[in-house]
Amino acid sequence: EAGLDLCELCGGPEARTSQVAIRRRLKTGHNFDLVCDVDLGDPMMQTAVAHYINDNNVMIVIMAPSCRAIGPTSKLNYRINPEGWAKSFDADLPHLEFCGRMAILQERKGRFWFAETSFPTWLWTLREWQHVALNPNTKKEVLHQCRLGVKGPNGLPVKKATEVSSNAPELIRQFAGLKCTGQHQHDDMWGKPQ
Repeated sequence: EAGLDLCELCGGPEARTSQVAIRRRLKTGHNFDLVCDVDLGDPMMQTAVAHYINDNNVMIVIMAPSCRAIGPTSKLNYRINPEGWAKSFDADLPHLEFCGRMAILQERKGRFWFAETSFPTWLWTLREWQHVALNPNTKKEVLHQCRLGVKGPNGLPVKKATEVSSNAPELIRQFAGLKCTGQHQHDDMWGKPQ
């Protein structure tokens, strides 16, 4: 039975994927994110969102789980501020695990998922995501955002490494080989003292 083409988990305030999908006349579902008053760390909300995805036969779930406690800067925070890191990790863990469960659900139903996170990431150390990684359909690509045209505050390209993963090879192929060529200057994204 035909359902929604996609919905987003942690899509942010812009829900850019949904915006592009609408322009392409795809049937889009909700953007389940804190900025939309949806707390994916809340078990009752998780149940409601899982029912929504299942009941609407969502073809692909697009996810951008928080990288605050599992992304590149978290390693530094883990070392210099372990209590702060632990607080962030404990707050983020329920929604990180939920995203993994939704990837597993989509695979079991013969549907698709796509996730984007900073690289390197600790996401794949979580139990649910370890299960996802063991699936032979799971593919990953690391890319640099400068190859996608992302600009920093000074208008220069941003080299931020990003990992995309999915059980849809057609999607992952679009990101193959998108590593920086080194032929341009990058914006400094770490900030400078005032």
